[in-house]
Amino acid sequence: MTVIGCQGGSSPAGAPNGGTITSKLGTTTISISIPNAQTQSRERRPASVAPAAQSIGIIIDATTNGQQVYDSTTNLTAGSPGCTATESTMTCTIQLTLQAGSYLADIATYSGENGQGSVLSEGQQYPFSIESNVANQITFTLSGVPFSIAIAAVTGPPSLTSIQGNQSSGYDLYASSNQSFAVTAYEANGAAIVGAGAPTLTATSSNSNFNVTQPTTDAPNTVILTPPTSNTPSTTQLNVQASFLDPTVCTQPNAACSGKATVNFLNIASDDWSTYAHDFMRTGDEVQSTGISTSTVSSLALRWQAHLPGNTGVYASPVVYDGNVILVTYSFPAVVYDLSAVNGSVLWAREISGGAIQTPTIDPAAGLVFVGNRLATGSTNLPSTESALSLKDGSVVWSTTVDGLTRSTPVVTNGSVYVGTAGGDPPQCLNGGVEALNELTGATEWVWDVNATTTPNGGGSVWGAIAFDGSRLIFGTGNTCQTPVMTANGAAALDLNGNLLWSIVAQPNSSLDYDTGSSVLVSNGNASFFNKNGILYTVDAATGHLVQQTTVDSNYGYGEFPSPASDGVTTVIGGGLYPTPSPQSVTSAGGRSAPEVCMLSNQARRAHPFQIVSGYTSNITGINASGTIIWQHPTTSMLVGYPAIDNGVVFTDLDSSLGALNITTGNELWSYALASLPEASPVVVPSGVYIADGSGSVYAFSLPYSTGSTTSSAARRPQYAGHRLVATPTP
Repeated sequence: MTVIGCQGGSSPAGAPNGGTITSKLGTTTISISIPNAQTQSRERRPASVAPAAQSIGIIIDATTNGQQVYDSTTNLTAGSPGCTATESTMTCTIQLTLQAGSYLADIATYSGENGQGSVLSEGQQYPFSIESNVANQITFTLSGVPFSIAIAAVTGPPSLTSIQGNQSSGYDLYASSNQSFAVTAYEANGAAIVGAGAPTLTATSSNSNFNVTQPTTDAPNTVILTPPTSNTPSTTQLNVQASFLDPTVCTQPNAACSGKATVNFLNIASDDWSTYAHDFMRTGDEVQSTGISTSTVSSLALRWQAHLPGNTGVYASPVVYDGNVILVTYSFPAVVYDLSAVNGSVLWAREISGGAIQTPTIDPAAGLVFVGNRLATGSTNLPSTESALSLKDGSVVWSTTVDGLTRSTPVVTNGSVYVGTAGGDPPQCLNGGVEALNELTGATEWVWDVNATTTPNGGGSVWGAIAFDGSRLIFGTGNTCQTPVMTANGAAALDLNGNLLWSIVAQPNSSLDYDTGSSVLVSNGNASFFNKNGILYTVDAATGHLVQQTTVDSNYGYGEFPSPASDGVTTVIGGGLYPTPSPQSVTSAGGRSAPEVCMLSNQARRAHPFQIVSGYTSNITGINASGTIIWQHPTTSMLVGYPAIDNGVVFTDLDSSLGALNITTGNELWSYALASLPEASPVVVPSGVYIADGSGSVYAFSLPYSTGSTTSSAARRPQYAGHRLVATPTP
């Protein structure tokens, strides 16, 4: 509002800040321009006189003696005396007697007529002077009175947005990057308070692990919140305080000069479990900070549970990367799902033929998901396919036929996908081994067979996930259909061109089914693998020379497929089913004595190796660096996959539960009952722990949000005892 006094002058009409006062020969004219609400942007409205202003109150005191010379409330509506409306504005003129001199003015606008409703804007104790025969121009800025403080997250395209929620329910932030919030004060009528009459906004965080960047002159309504450097789930209350040069603004009835919003931080953007057992060395060890420890794991709680359509089991382990939970069902046909790590909703689904038990692998750089199926007609295994799907939408980029069943999770490096193939048991004796495919096209680059001396029908398999130590592909090998060869029943290593570097036989000269079903663990320069004979072998990764071996259970013979994992100090491995109290002779449907627990129930295509069998038990075993067993944790069903390790905690399948063990002692620290026995192994990442079970249920667990250390909340609302202009709330 502008006050102008001049001899013989006139006031300009429609001043941008809403009003003028003109004095001449003792007569003062107040001209107030009110913009049309329909022509004003919600975000760009004048601060002095709001479009919804229905009346104005003015009190003027003479400075010399404190005498009140004017006190009146005037309506500012169409039809009010002195008001003239145009298409864009309504101008109201008020005349009063005001002699030359010094004055203090209190001014307020109201949402209702006759000074009723809420105060929309105000200014109190403004000094000004009117001098005779001198041009006077005094500019007053009315401050908008906040009715609410809105804190809105600034989001980008849906594919890039890492925050969900609203101020009322709270925000969930899923990335460690800076998050901007638009902070706006609104008048009682819903108009944003911007410009000269807007408040100064200050933000604080209740959790000092969150950093707050204050609004700047160039961005007066933007607050930037930086989440903690640790991935530990954390929460804060973002407090925003509005302040004005005139302290009476925030003492008006119904004024709201503070706002708050809860922000929860769960860093799914750092989730990095992109393949079987976390990485291509198959360590099963999450090295990032997650907040999980032996002292905090008992606080894990279910964050969401999803159930896949069709009640189909999930036997391949999930992989979790940057908000994507990728898993594949065993069902015929198998379906690859991408679930949101935020809430378990389906982002996309892609049907592939056959069934599937191969854990997918994600190549983030290429934006591809690699997954294989297993095809069969009756009891006959057929050549299967390895496919590359788009991580973005699940579309098929390519699909290539390989020589056998796919269970072995591939290695993706150097522009190629290295896939293990299996299914070489009688009567078919498919030749299995390793195939190299072009990552972008799926074209076959080379094939290496476990049994290179007998082709076709030589048998031989690679069942477990292939490991890669930076130069060598290292993998377990299965039995052949003829006299055992030196590349079977143990492990082997190839270079990236498919040349054999070394091989070791775990169970020589045996006609029994002594596959190495496990993946190979590469740790401290060594490679470890578990054979069905119940022995964990550790060899030099470069030469294949035996370093040590550990008999995991003396009642060996039914070891099946568990894989070792390690934090670099302790190796943990599950067991197959071991007969109690003594070994038993088992005959398969084919009449062959076979140390294979799945034969105990004659399951078709060995679909359910996690079953519980009367008279058999298993163990989860901890082994130190010298190969000595330091603890064993008993279970009823066997472990098929790997344990997942994080900061001294071992996550593993414990019968029909997901359990957490102390890696030093084997003691159980936490467990959660699942809907069904799991064959899939767990995943532990910054956003939590994930697992799927045989019923098709998928689970996500997280620690409670840490409140961290605290800082002071928003500044106290300023107090001012001398205010006189107040609004009478509308009943």
